[in-house]
Amino acid sequence: MSMMGWTEWAEEHEALRDAVVETAMAIKNTASPEQYKHASAILHKAIDTLTKFEAEYDEPRNKCEPDTVSHPGETLAEVIRERDLYPGVLAARMMGAFSCCHICSLLAGKANITSALAQALEKELDIPADFWLERQRLYDKGRAKQEAEHA
Repeated sequence: MSMMGWTEWAEEHEALRDAVVETAMAIKNTASPEQYKHASAILHKAIDTLTKFEAEYDEPRNKCEPDTVSHPGETLAEVIRERDLYPGVLAARMMGAFSCCHICSLLAGKANITSALAQALEKELDIPADFWLERQRLYDKGRAKQEAEHA
């Protein structure tokens, strides 16, 4: 079973709530008072369970942070490997804006993603600059957190 995305989960959750309400209305119109009372208790429990699940599902999304974040150069290494590129080829495509040495330093985790580099990567790899800048931000945040814990 694959992990359900937030949008899919929300749609399924809403459909389930609608089904519970429809079932309650159908039972109310066709059941005896005692049957309705029994079914109503079950349906209320279902709604309470859905509400509780919704709160539990939402909470980890807001609190989850990885223990470690890899350097964005690792992500770039994966991308260029998947595209059968080499650092020199990528540097050449960037029209000399960044040297092969600089790209290799980035791949080794010794150089960082700058705004200019993110823009160049977006142009050459068709991966948004914001993606690269966010990867760098998360890496920097993770490093700062590690350094604070070890200080």
